[in-house]
Amino acid sequence: MSVLDALGDQVGVLIHNLIKGNTKKARRLADSTRQDLFSCGRSIASQNLIEDMAQEQAIKSAIINFPSLFPGIGTIISFWLLGAENFLILDQSVRLLLTLWIFHDHPEGNKRIDDFVIEVIGEAYNLVNNLSGSTPHAITRKYMAKELPQQYVKMGLNKLLSRLFPYRSRFRLVPFIGIATSAVDGYETIVRVGQVALKHIQRHA
Repeated sequence: MSVLDALGDQVGVLIHNLIKGNTKKARRLADSTRQDLFSCGRSIASQNLIEDMAQEQAIKSAIINFPSLFPGIGTIISFWLLGAENFLILDQSVRLLLTLWIFHDHPEGNKRIDDFVIEVIGEAYNLVNNLSGSTPHAITRKYMAKELPQQYVKMGLNKLLSRLFPYRSRFRLVPFIGIATSAVDGYETIVRVGQVALKHIQRHA
């Protein structure tokens, strides 16, 4: 087994564990969302759920980036907290996907949930296109074989930062602007995950 295959297996395990860890919360959210079915229908209720969870993630991302208000040590802390923020966004994405799955009356406890989550994450995070199909190995190969080597092609802090973060994301480290940028990025990511999920969810019925 290659290193990339091993990493792909670990991605699959991570997603599976996030699904298990979020099942109870997702079930409660789905039950709460069902209360809106009679007043607004399934489609609007789904959109409202996505919006609520996107706003929740925006607040979390802003709080995590709060140290950027303090130049120097605060900037360093914010830099290192980017990994934690990315994990929280992934966790929120999985919770949203699992909630939508349950809300749309799909059965729990089978591998189709894992396949659905991986498929949506791969497309929403732009790690694979919707034609090639998402698997843990495809996601890992895209990231490890293409993205990571580009980060270190040229030396220098500016070049490194331009590889590590998309242009707008670099503003996360700027006082005041960083909090707003982080909040917007978190919000937009969850909305994108939700919209991709609604596009694919019926195929997994």
